[in-house]
Amino acid sequence: MKRLAWFSAILLCGSVITILLARTRSPGPGRLPPSRIQSSPTPSPEQSLASSAEFRRNSEMNDICIPSDTLSYRGFTVTRSYSQRYQQAVVTIKNGKRLIARQNAPNGLPQSSCFGLYPVLGTKDKQLLVVQTSGGAHCCFHYRIYDFTRSGPRMIFDGGKYPVGDGFDELKFQDIDGDGVMEFTQRVLTFDYCCGLAYSASPQPTVVFKYNRRTRRFFPVTTGFQSFLLKGIEDGLDKTDPTGVDHWVRLFHAVTQYIYAGREQRGWKLFDNESKRGLPDFSSKSEIKTLLAKDPLYRIIHRHSIRRYRR
Repeated sequence: MKRLAWFSAILLCGSVITILLARTRSPGPGRLPPSRIQSSPTPSPEQSLASSAEFRRNSEMNDICIPSDTLSYRGFTVTRSYSQRYQQAVVTIKNGKRLIARQNAPNGLPQSSCFGLYPVLGTKDKQLLVVQTSGGAHCCFHYRIYDFTRSGPRMIFDGGKYPVGDGFDELKFQDIDGDGVMEFTQRVLTFDYCCGLAYSASPQPTVVFKYNRRTRRFFPVTTGFQSFLLKGIEDGLDKTDPTGVDHWVRLFHAVTQYIYAGREQRGWKLFDNESKRGLPDFSSKSEIKTLLAKDPLYRIIHRHSIRRYRR
């Protein structure tokens, strides 16, 4: 019994020492000190369910999405249903009895899909917008846009190919360049929770998607939209403490926005200049570039220069 008591005491002391060491351990490179990390509340399962199930009714997508489970247009039928077997919300497009497309929502919520028609391409014909949500507190929406051609529905945008679809950044059509064809913006999710930041503090640069008439698809572009994307991007930087976390968060957002607007050289120059002012090295260039290298959206923007992009 004495040996057992001594053994228990040794284990208790070891646990206390481990906890003390964990509390005093340095946050390490690329991480904010724990006392400075902004916390974001974790929603309960009930909150997540309510948020997802009611997203269409309580969102601006209600202007496009219809309340019905069935839509008919130009000989095609779009249907929303729920599979009890697989616990998935399903959207199908059919021509008579022939199945043209089937899209499954990545969760088991019956109301996690919606659809509607909108004249996206500036003609008398309308395009089909299908929206599906994963059911998280803020992530993610999966947008698909179909154009009804003579040969059948053609997908002209698939949001699942890019790190976009933030739940607080719903897709909104707008003719930004005034050419009669709608564009839309999306926030990039590549840097969410990067460097110990909470979701609310993570930089989310904005990207414009424009319809390419040659390929007949929406692609991320920078040509002609830099003034739109970079308006006021450095506002407030000169009014914050260059050694403070708030300044670093603002700077990170500005740098990444320059990069995704096609002004990468300007973004890194800003980063270097601000670093000379005594900015804490919470995140290095190598870390940012590692995230960029993994992002297919960045690779497209980096590859398609002004000269190569064709309308």
